[in-house]
Amino acid sequence: MVPPYAGTVVVPIEPYSDGDPTHCPTRAEYRLQDPPAIYLEKLAESWMKERGEFHKDDEGTPDIYRNLIDKLKREGHVNEPIKETLSLDWRAERNCLPKLLDKLSKQSHWIPRPGELVLFVRNLSHDATEICFDDATGQYKVWSTVQRRFGSHPRWEAGVITQAAAETPRVEDLTTETEKQYQRNYSGFRVELIPDPNSPLKQLSKQHKYLPLTAIRPFAFWSEFLCGISEDDWHPTIKHAFTAMSSFSLVEKQRFVGTWPTASVACRGIYIGSELVLCGDTVRLMPRQQGADVTDILKITSIKLNFVNLDTASDDDYDQGHPYNSFVHITGKAFTTEPMRAASRIPLTETERSGTPIEGYEDEWYWLHDPEKSLRIPFNRILGRCFEAEAMQLWFPSKSSSYNNGQGPELSRGLEGLLRARQYSSQEYSKIEKGKSWFWGDSRVEALDLATVNGHEVGKHDKSRDPKTWRKLLKVKEGSAGSEDKLALKKTALAERPLRTSSSGSSMFNSWRAINVPEERDERMEGTQETLKRPHTSMMEDDDDEAAADQLIDELAGNVGLAQSDEEPAESESDDVIMLDEAPAQSKKQRRLGFRNE
Repeated sequence: MVPPYAGTVVVPIEPYSDGDPTHCPTRAEYRLQDPPAIYLEKLAESWMKERGEFHKDDEGTPDIYRNLIDKLKREGHVNEPIKETLSLDWRAERNCLPKLLDKLSKQSHWIPRPGELVLFVRNLSHDATEICFDDATGQYKVWSTVQRRFGSHPRWEAGVITQAAAETPRVEDLTTETEKQYQRNYSGFRVELIPDPNSPLKQLSKQHKYLPLTAIRPFAFWSEFLCGISEDDWHPTIKHAFTAMSSFSLVEKQRFVGTWPTASVACRGIYIGSELVLCGDTVRLMPRQQGADVTDILKITSIKLNFVNLDTASDDDYDQGHPYNSFVHITGKAFTTEPMRAASRIPLTETERSGTPIEGYEDEWYWLHDPEKSLRIPFNRILGRCFEAEAMQLWFPSKSSSYNNGQGPELSRGLEGLLRARQYSSQEYSKIEKGKSWFWGDSRVEALDLATVNGHEVGKHDKSRDPKTWRKLLKVKEGSAGSEDKLALKKTALAERPLRTSSSGSSMFNSWRAINVPEERDERMEGTQETLKRPHTSMMEDDDDEAAADQLIDELAGNVGLAQSDEEPAESESDDVIMLDEAPAQSKKQRRLGFRNE
């Protein structure tokens, strides 16, 4: 056999099947396939393997991150946006996730965000009861606005925000339910109970409630609001939330930049424990010494997954060889209330404080470093968002607390409780490997081990999840689908004919609508679903069904379109970055960046 030319790819061909025009079976069950999809897929697969780009996840979706690392190794430098065009999850998110994150970034920090864990009370009466601090006992209780007296402790539960309020809340809503234009199921927040992440039983997720903001509190302050309530009397969901407090997941991975043997993936946000933190947020930083107050904050400019030592890692990250290491770093501008630790004794001006959560705080703030530089920290140094002063004053009135003599203690709200919850999670969460302290979820759904969100089965619990069908839809969308693919899709659509009163193909449609970050109620999407409904009739002919199936497939494929990209090449990262501590090392790729903490 003559050896192939350099750079060519040899495709194995079986003489009885694909690629051999001299042999054509005569039996009726065989038919000519045009185009020869099997042969072409083998050719593409062999070509990708030859280039070192044939990496797939558990569902057969190309592993773009591993492939980008391989490309970096070949070319030495890569700077390109991350586009998972063969992933229906990624494509479905294009319709909602970027716009949702843009909206959240513009809102005040005190507004709960989708996917966050919160405390809530389900039985507050409008204009009759409120949650207030009882100075006599030093605890939070239910205050009767009619009888003008305190009652019992609130019945706190823990849940997940799965829909944000469609009507923008006002800061006064934090403690008093104000008049709204719409009913609570539109002006309120949908909260679903969090099930036990360690248990296969997930029925609690099906219990939800639309609540006003006055009935909701950040879970980060659980120790303050549950003060005086015996642990034996806690609702089970409190411990469920504890279990997930040492979990995190990256949100909206945007761009891969690297120069061999290092690389980074820029992200829009990160879930850390109970909260979602986005680029542009101001966050509180953990004190460096145990027992100290929180005095430092960071205005985030970038969230990155960094890869190091790629040259010493194995080519196949799923084998038992040497893995590549990764770290999640948060970079931004840092400020402190301690002049002794400041880069300059000159406090921030009103202009420098303007537009930030610290604008309403009374104490002086100083640059923690040279203003021309930035500070980079590991993700686990983040305590949580720095809530605006007006919100903190409503949640924690100064007369009700010893935290009224200085800003440092006020910033420390929730510190002790958060440390306790993270320790509990590190010890109790079954997904955290022995010797590790964090679980890195591929999505928020995986990090919390949710089974349903907004009534939809999600993640590994989604029985209708069908990646093979999704990829056929992609081929229809891109005009590359063969007759076999279209026939298979048509059979799937026709199989739902008995469901005359429902949206034909709705399960197929819903199956690829990923809920990696629970989205808000979207009137446009609801309208899209409405267009997929078939007329209710008992007199449909088979030909009508065939035509409807063809139309359905085209509509489904059309919904896989990509939003127009406005991405620009990222600027090279400056050397003017001050490192603060080291991030917990990550290694050994488990499931599409489902790393575990070292």
